This record gives sequence, structure tokens and C-alpha cells, in this order.
Amino acid sequence: MKNFFFIKIFFLVFILMAIAIISFNYYVDPLCMYSNFCNSRMEKKIAKELTRYQYVKTRNIDERMFIFNRIGIEKSKANVLITGSSRIMQVGSQNLHKDVLNLSVSGASLEDIVTILDLGLAQFNPKQIIIGCDPWLFNELSGQKRWTSLEAHYVKAVKKLGVMPPIANPKASNNYKMLMSIDYAVESMRYLASLNKDLGLNDGTPLDDVNLIKRDGSMIYNNVYANQSQFEIIESAKNWSKYSLNPYSYSPVLMDVFSRLIDYYRKDREIILLLTPYHESTYQRLLKGNVDIVSIEKQFISIAKEKGVTLVGSYNPKKTSCTPYEFFDGAHPKDSCMQKIVKELNVVGEIVVSGNL
Repeated sequence: MKNFFFIKIFFLVFILMAIAIISFNYYVDPLCMYSNFCNSRMEKKIAKELTRYQYVKTRNIDERMFIFNRIGIEKSKANVLITGSSRIMQVGSQNLHKDVLNLSVSGASLEDIVTILDLGLAQFNPKQIIIGCDPWLFNELSGQKRWTSLEAHYVKAVKKLGVMPPIANPKASNNYKMLMSIDYAVESMRYLASLNKDLGLNDGTPLDDVNLIKRDGSMIYNNVYANQSQFEIIESAKNWSKYSLNPYSYSPVLMDVFSRLIDYYRKDREIILLLTPYHESTYQRLLKGNVDIVSIEKQFISIAKEKGVTLVGSYNPKKTSCTPYEFFDGAHPKDSCMQKIVKELNVVGEIVVSGNL
């Protein structure tokens, strides 16, 4: 009987602990994974910090909500606006030599680009827009659902283009197993602690394990990530060659949205399409994979010619003269590589850039 009593106590304590962890993770929810009423506390804090400092520390935030808050707060008179994925986050004022605002987000889908451009151009008045064109933009099976953080804004933006693609359920892809995760609880505690810390800096020296966002929106990666060996980078190529491309199913609907997007903005502003290269190991895997990366690049070249807009860069690193040592990993070029691409622009006047992965 005594053993049975202790077993009951053990299970009672276990259940209470589980309820406590679930409740704590759901209430704090640092990544806004569960609550429909998430107020993006950290994203607002970081956006405000960037109005006072040159750099801000960041980790595990909802980048879409950060960009949304940044657009609403930022008083920049940037003449270049960038939108796309993390693969274009290295483009900033340092290599364009212009007032730039980079609004890129990791894993950007076409929905992200449509939404962020609409929000950004309601607030800013750039003469030039740079769009990072990743090879998964027309893949209806890319698996990119993070854009649903700003779903309501996407609906408004895409209506202006005269088309209404199917809308995904923003919470459908949430992993509710995270509610029981000790790791997520640790992240929740770290999140709460960060809310009371000053995250802004005026010193842009890279940190060991935390990324920095610059005032112009470009990224300074942490030392651990930025100093990977070539062996580690080549190993990462296995995953990056499949990222949002395996499986692949071309969507004429997404192509139509992109075409309308270019037509909508090219009347008043210069549009530049930018193809970010992959590390040589990743590119070779892409050539042998299930997706025709060469044909996808030709699609963007054809669009640029048809619409009369500028296209720079290539998925093929050899075409951009980027060496294997000019990459952080299998998909993200360093500043020196992106400098070789943007110098082709020979910009006379102002530019606006927006990009991500």
C-alpha cells in the first residue's frame, strides 16, 4: 500500500509539472507559435531599439512580426528597399553605398515578398526595389508557411494585384509537442529575461553566439556560425540543396502573382531582381537533384527581359566569381561575395532593397 501511495504521489507531481510547463510555454510563447493574440513583445522591443542604436542583438524571434513593427516605427528615408530571404541579408549600405533598408526574412516565400513590399512602400518612398529571387518562389510544395504571421496583411496586399490565391491556416503547421518541451521552457525563460535587458549596441563587433541586426536591416552573424570550416560548410550542402526544393511542384498561380507584382511596382520605381549564389558543393548537388535549377534561373532571366527590369547574380557561384571561402554555409554568401554581385548595378541615384531564407 505504501508503494502504491508513492506511485500516486509521483504521478500527481508529474501531471502538475506537465501542466505547469504547458501553461508556461503557452503563456510566454517566445516564437508566437500558439496564441492568436501574440503581441510580439520582443519583436516590438528590438524594432524600438534599432531606432536608438546602430545594432541590436537577436535570437529566435518572429522575423515577420519584427519587420511589421519595424516598418511602423522606423523613420528612415532609405532610397533602397530590399525584400527576400536570409540569402540576401548581407546586402546593406556597406556594399550599396546608399541609404538602404533591408526587410528580408528567413525562408521568404512569395507571400512574404508581396506582403512586406506592400507594407514597406506604404511607409517609405524608395526609388529602387531589390527583390531576392530564391529558386523556391514558384514551388507550391516549398513548405514555407511562416508568412502566415502576417496573413491578414497578405490578403489585403494580394487583392491589389487582382488575384486571390488559396490562403493557408496560419496555425495549421504548429507543433504542439513543443508545449511539453523543456527546451522551449528554457527558451521561454531566456525570452522573459531578455525583455528586461538592453539589446541595443553601437559597437558592431561580432558576438560569439548571438547575431546582430544593423540599423539598415542587414545581418552580422555570430562567430560560431560565421567561422565554420569548409568541411562543415560542405556537409551543410546536403541539406541546403533540398531546402524548400524537395519536393518541387511548379505553380503557375505563384508565377502569375510574381508577374503581377513586377507590373504593379515597375511603373513608379526601378525593380532589380537578384539571384543569390549557392556554395559550389550545394550547386553541384542541385544540378544532380530533382529540381532543374538551371531552368529556374532561366525563368527569372526571361521574366526580367519581358518586364524590362534589371537582373543581377546567379545561383551558379562561378558566374558570380564567388569562391567557396566566401560562404557562411552551403546557401548563405558572405559580404565579399554579395559585393561582387551588387557592384554590377552601377547605381546612379537612390536604391531600395528588401530580401531572406
